[in-house]
Amino acid sequence: MTAVVDLINLVRNWLDLEEEAGEEFGPVLIGLPTGTWRSEMDRDSDLRRYGTLRYVLRVIREDLFQHPARARERAAVIVDYAARVEVFVEQHRVGLAGLAWKEYANALRCTGEFDKAIDAARRSCDILSAFGSFACDAAKAKLTEALVHRERGNLEAVLFIARMCAKVFRDYSDSEAYVQARMTEALALSDAKRHKEAMRIFAETAVDAEERDDRHALAICLHNAADCARALGDRTAARELDARALSHSEYLGAIERPHIRWTYAMTLAEDNRVNAAISELYLARGECLALGMNALAACYGLDIVRLKFDRGDDVTASCSELVDEFARRGMMQSAIEALAYLREEAIRHTITPQKIQYIREFVSETAKAPLRLFAPPVDDEGGA
Repeated sequence: MTAVVDLINLVRNWLDLEEEAGEEFGPVLIGLPTGTWRSEMDRDSDLRRYGTLRYVLRVIREDLFQHPARARERAAVIVDYAARVEVFVEQHRVGLAGLAWKEYANALRCTGEFDKAIDAARRSCDILSAFGSFACDAAKAKLTEALVHRERGNLEAVLFIARMCAKVFRDYSDSEAYVQARMTEALALSDAKRHKEAMRIFAETAVDAEERDDRHALAICLHNAADCARALGDRTAARELDARALSHSEYLGAIERPHIRWTYAMTLAEDNRVNAAISELYLARGECLALGMNALAACYGLDIVRLKFDRGDDVTASCSELVDEFARRGMMQSAIEALAYLREEAIRHTITPQKIQYIREFVSETAKAPLRLFAPPVDDEGGA
């Protein structure tokens, strides 16, 4: 018994020392250009210590929704070093490696690299499954996989994984993770047009988030509930929920904020406050461009075109600006062709709301189907 107590104390002391090392050397590594990390970590063993790597993973987690490309680049380095980090007991290496692959999966999801994200999430789960004590962490990796499946439209897979993970989180009394799993389930239900079921879950999770003072989760729940209310035709409830979500917008990440802003813009447009709606859409588009989310930024730009067209504006200049902007930013050729088609329709004064919507739907799908070729709508005289 004494030997066990001595071992536990040794492990605790080692963890305390590593935490101190992380606070000292983690900022040093973060301050270096990511391209130099491998050479610097190979040169200086303090930069590849367990505590240092854990510190960096926390920073990567914080960066996911603000600087996803940077998070992905950093995580790609950490997964290599986590697998061979020096530890006091093997369990700590397994836990660190599993965490590193999970955060790498999250970063890949945020940058739209879905196949790689699923592989990384599954690798995390496989690593963590080596120890039964990591069951809750393995479920978090599976939930990351579920979020990627949602991006790909595999809703049955999302529902199955989210419900399975929710049971694990409930058994381990991890209320924050449980709310995340339930929210993931509700999002899949909403995607499947099962809005009433989704609405009930969002209401439950919002109450839980508010009780835990988790403003980020609360804002997301309220926003998603607003989407459900809107889909169910309850515009009053949608406006109220949107307003409540926006009151917590400072707690949202850079990736989440543009969509909240877009929802708010659509609410303004429904109330005939078109100028205000267009202003919000320009802000949302700019936020997406800053993150390199070109397809979504183009969709918001097309929403601007639609609102301007509906009020009788000449949208030729707006359509031309979209082509120039996204060609300069290296958007996929098929999406540029779609935007160019709309520009020509505007020049010929044959543009219609249906054609704008057709192009928006095509552009929004380019991230999921990059090899898809553009063809004009079938009812267009020059189309297929």
